[in-house]
Order: sequence, then C-alpha cells, then structure tokens
Amino acid sequence: DRDALEFDPSAGASVVFDRGLITVGPGFKFTFERHRRIQIFRTDAYRFANVEIPYHSSEQIEYVEAHTLTKDGSKVDVQLSDMHEARTGEWRKLVFAFPEVQPGCVVEFRYKVRSHNFYYLRPWVFQNGAELVDARGERAGMAEPRFVEAMTFLRGLLHQLRATLGAERP
Repeated sequence: DRDALEFDPSAGASVVFDRGLITVGPGFKFTFERHRRIQIFRTDAYRFANVEIPYHSSEQIEYVEAHTLTKDGSKVDVQLSDMHEARTGEWRKLVFAFPEVQPGCVVEFRYKVRSHNFYYLRPWVFQNGAELVDARGERAGMAEPRFVEAMTFLRGLLHQLRATLGAERP
C-alpha cells in the first residue's frame, strides 16, 4: 500500500512483478504464460490499465484472468464480455481495460497462449515506461526438454532456438 515510490516519487506507475514462462512440449509445441502486476500512482499512468495480448491466428489463448485491486482492498474482475479481439491479417490481439482504476490501485493479469510454431515466440519488454520496483520481480524463463538448447543475445537483438535432437547438453 504505497502512494508513490520512495526512490522516484514522480513515477506514475510501478511494475510490482512481471513473470513469463515458456514451456516446450512434445513436437516442439510450446506454451507461453505471463503474470503481471502494476501499481498505479497517478492518473497520467492510466495507460497501464489498458492491455493488449498479441497472438497469431494459429495460436490459442487458453485462459485470461484480470482484475483491479482497489485501494480499499476490493477485487474487481475484468469480465470476459469486456474483452475484445482485434484482427490485422493473420495477427490477433485480445484487448481489455481494467475497471475502477484510480490512483493507488493495482492492476493484475495472467494468461496462457499455446502455439505450434517457435517462430512466434514472444519478445520480452521489461519496463515499458513504468518504474521497476525490484529487478528480482522480473522473470523470464524457459522450461525446456533436454533436446532443446536456447541461445539468447542481450538487448533483444536476436533470439534463436536451436534444436539439437538427441544431443546431450554439455
């Protein structure tokens, strides 16, 4: 329960945590799960209460949960009827806005996308204009079988997954 960040009182919002997990399954099918929580301090940060979840038409969103935690402790769910799909060619995005947003509230959402194509792995944006409370709250991980080796280059310039079928890891 904070009204501002001690180290940056001018911050309009703060990412409390943002976690993602890619799980690789048989046939190189994968799921991407994300859980994000942001505290909003000022009205100029209400943009963080609008969410877009991008996905390809060949992917499925398995679940979405979203709610606002008001300053008085009430939990206000985002209803499925308030979530809408926008389409651009083969790409889709699930769009929704959190209800009852006001300074001091926390907006939280989680979702899971299932895909059959590594080409559509998600980029990971850590801050996106909001202050980061604690770097330990940011997590991106990959649960992988032994036959997949992941290589990541810093600054998001290149992400490559290389299958080393049957190879043992060093």
